[in-house]
Amino acid sequence: MLGLAFAGTTRATLGDGSAVSIDVFEATVLWDNHVRLVTVLAAEGGALVGMSMLFGYRLILEGTDGGAVQIETLP
Repeated sequence: MLGLAFAGTTRATLGDGSAVSIDVFEATVLWDNHVRLVTVLAAEGGALVGMSMLFGYRLILEGTDGGAVQIETLP
């Protein structure tokens, strides 16, 4: 467990169209040398970074298992 502050629950629609209830937490992260307060949705599987975190950055990824991922600041 990460010990994050519980902020409630929300409903989310999955890719298959089903609706689920997801726990919501708050976390403070260091992102590109800046401290940011972010909302964390607890879900099964690997960690995901939301699009709002990537605004102003370029995301480059290899679409293979174990493929490389790069995040760069936009000029």
